Formats: sequence, C-alpha cells, structure tokens
Amino acid sequence: MSYEVELARTAERLRQLSEARLRAREQAFAELLSVMTDRPVPRLHPRAWADQMTVIGREVVGQDQPAVSERLITFRRSFDLFP
Repeated sequence: MSYEVELARTAERLRQLSEARLRAREQAFAELLSVMTDRPVPRLHPRAWADQMTVIGREVVGQDQPAVSERLITFRRSFDLFP
C-alpha cells in the first residue's frame, strides 16, 4: 500500500483506541514522530495524536516514505499485540 494509505490507516487506528491504550504506547509514538521529522515535536494529549501524526506525516519527503511506512505499520500493529 502507499505511504498515504498507511498514514491514514494508522491515524484512524489511533482515533479508535482508548486513552489508556494510547498512553501505554506514548514512548513508541514519540519515537515514531522522531523518525518522521527532525524538528522538535511537542507532546500532546493522546486524543490529538492522530491529527499530529497526520500533519507531520504529510511533510515526509518521498525518499523517506517507504521506511516511515514500515514504521507506521509496525506501530499500528503493536496495538493488536499489547492490551
């Protein structure tokens, strides 16, 4: 699938999860964002993660998209593995 689809699917998954499930993956989310951008990123409330990731994700350059896409998939699937 395309990078844009993986970004949208991951954002949608974040919107479906409870705050408790999101908070448990806060460090992993921060690491994902650090892969997506070199700029400092503020830590937001988990309910804002999907929007934050989408905005930052739109700025990922084409050559970096395949690697970031793999990270998005891994991050999204991690919610299926951990309660």
